[in-house]
Amino acid sequence: MKTLIIIGIVLTIAGFTNPTRDQHVSEVKGIIVSNVLTKSVGHLTSRNQDHKPVSVLGTTLGTVAIREMADTFVSIDDYIVLSLTRITHHDQSQVVGIGAFGKVWISDDVSEGVSALVAGE
Repeated sequence: MKTLIIIGIVLTIAGFTNPTRDQHVSEVKGIIVSNVLTKSVGHLTSRNQDHKPVSVLGTTLGTVAIREMADTFVSIDDYIVLSLTRITHHDQSQVVGIGAFGKVWISDDVSEGVSALVAGE
């Protein structure tokens, strides 16, 4: 009986602290932007000085576009006590993360998948 009460309390807490869709989207956006900025900074440092302002502008606009795109291809499957982060592109869907107790954990290999998605592969 005591075990059932503890399980009930844990499930209730999990239900009330289940992350929102915005938290899931925010985590994926952070990974995408971080990945794109890392590649862009490497690209910027290899260019000559005349093209840097244009490259910085392009990186900034690209970052804004990526943030907007993430809203369309990230969804969640909400199971009340936990939720799954899902990326959908061209009718293909893949679970890339899990959310529970107010946190969202994204898979380590999602950077490559998201990069391919952003690159249009």
